[in-house]
Amino acid sequence: MKNKRLKRWTVIVIGDNRQLGSFDITESIIIIFLLAVFSLASVTFAAYLLHDKKQALVREEISRELENTQDLLTAANQNNSELAATITAFEERMTTTVKPAIKVVKKTPPPPPLPKKEEPIITVVEGVEEAGVVEAEVVAKPPPPEVSTVDISNFNIRRRSSDSISYSFRIKNADTDNAPVSGYTFAILRSDSTEQSSWISNPKTTLVNGMPQYFKTGEYFSINRYKTTRGRFEHISGKKGFNIITILVFSNSGKLILKRDHKI
Repeated sequence: MKNKRLKRWTVIVIGDNRQLGSFDITESIIIIFLLAVFSLASVTFAAYLLHDKKQALVREEISRELENTQDLLTAANQNNSELAATITAFEERMTTTVKPAIKVVKKTPPPPPLPKKEEPIITVVEGVEEAGVVEAEVVAKPPPPEVSTVDISNFNIRRRSSDSISYSFRIKNADTDNAPVSGYTFAILRSDSTEQSSWISNPKTTLVNGMPQYFKTGEYFSINRYKTTRGRFEHISGKKGFNIITILVFSNSGKLILKRDHKI
């Protein structure tokens, strides 16, 4: 209700069908509240204006810094262009004034080495001497075999089943100076009574006339003393006539330095 004489309002709080309490609101309280709201709004607006002014100052300062940086970059680009033009003019002047003499030297390849002449072996054939002339046959002397720097020992064969054969051997360094030896090894399962096209190689490779076409497909070794090598031929149930395992050892240059046959 409103009290006109006292300019006071009484607020009554009612809940659950009963009065919970009451308090009075005077005109001065309302005025003070309105003044507080107005003051808060004024302070907020002033703060916003001040912040906006500071932001404007910061933006203006950043814009000036950007303009100064752009001017510096433009000046640097001009200096670089002038320096490049100076270097180009200097190179052109040096090219026109100094002409180095270039002497072309043709290298003559060395002559190929002459093949070694093999000393012939003269064999006298029994026959009739006519006018003091003896009929003879000239036979070429075969080249000496290459000295092997490796040897094979402890060769073992084990038939695990009718379809597979396992083998192992020790390859030893036979160099007299005990220098490290390296190369490639192959194992060939074969028979003298079968065609070479049916022989089996381990590691698998193409055989040409019973020899590997590419020696580097073999099993690589590098030894100071010895190394044990193991392998297996599988799916050989149809190769009943095969009774020899041949071990081939090639040097790093592809020369055959050892060939050893082992009966199964």
